[in-house]
Amino acid sequence: MAEALVVFAAVLLVPLGLALIGAPRWIRLAQLPAALCLAASFAFPKGPAAAGLAAPWALVTLAVAFHGIARLAARRTFEAGELGVDAACGFLLVGGAWALLSRAGVTAGYPSIIGLLTAVHFHYAGFVLPILAVLAHRRLRTRTSPLPVWGVIAGMPLIAVGITFSPLVEWLAAWMLALTSIVLAVNQVRLARPLLVVSGLSLLVGMSLAGVYALAHFLGRSWIGIPEMIPTHGILNGVGFCLCGLLGWGPVMRDA
Repeated sequence: MAEALVVFAAVLLVPLGLALIGAPRWIRLAQLPAALCLAASFAFPKGPAAAGLAAPWALVTLAVAFHGIARLAARRTFEAGELGVDAACGFLLVGGAWALLSRAGVTAGYPSIIGLLTAVHFHYAGFVLPILAVLAHRRLRTRTSPLPVWGVIAGMPLIAVGITFSPLVEWLAAWMLALTSIVLAVNQVRLARPLLVVSGLSLLVGMSLAGVYALAHFLGRSWIGIPEMIPTHGILNGVGFCLCGLLGWGPVMRDA
């Protein structure tokens, strides 16, 4: 299931996101062949062949990250509606790098599933979530609309720091990300577009599950674990939130 989530993001979600943020055409043209190579890598056992097929995707995510750096360097402001796009571009590289490491069989001292789930997390929460948060903020321009943008910009690296060094930091960061994502869910429902309503409600349920998982992990309880989170939280956020959200914003932007 985790493998399918990575492929789903690379083949379908990332190109939709790249189109919404106006990524350069050459990156968007290179994206699909690289995504198909990544998909093919899962037909091979972990090792050199699988890593070789995953490498083009890592290179595409590197190009997206450089696009984000170029955007940041060309501006003199750090407004949430722009910085969130820059962050999404950078976080996608982390997802691409972990996908490559996972296919190469490099675990960095963690269980192998953790590397693959890190790749999943940075494709979905790292790339799609800030893009949708930025679009909602640009549309609504309320006092609370930037909160999800800042939440993901701070939350994603803090969760990584927490996983490495401190369960408390991991738990606090996961809850910060979950709570600010609830603001985004409400904002999308407020826009009253069918796909955005589905996206917002899916995010609300999916991030509630993430909050419960983070608390259970911190307390050492077994309320819900990774085997349950992948088909519930993963599908809710992947299909319900990300896909419906990305598809839903197309008509909204055309009507603007």
